[in-house]
Amino acid sequence: MNETLCCQSLAFVATSLPAKYINRMCRHFSHKVDAEWGDDRGVIVFSIGKCLLEVDEGGLRVQCDAPDDEQLEELMEVVKSHFDRFAAQDGLELTWSASPATHL
Repeated sequence: MNETLCCQSLAFVATSLPAKYINRMCRHFSHKVDAEWGDDRGVIVFSIGKCLLEVDEGGLRVQCDAPDDEQLEELMEVVKSHFDRFAAQDGLELTWSASPATHL
């Protein structure tokens, strides 16, 4: 992905296990796209944008960046659907901030 990223969306999930979800999301996607992760941060690079997952005070911060609004919406849906499925057993759901797209 070499395009300029101009659009961004953020989410925060309150959880005592943010590293668990960073590991699970990155490990899952690493079978199909580039992903790098450690205990407190992960980056997944898709053809339509990238997703940054970081441990934040009290939970997990998720940031998606894409070259345009359409690709950002698609990326947000991919990330949300996977996170929600992985976190269902803990009763967690990813909710994007009220303003879904910020132009950088």
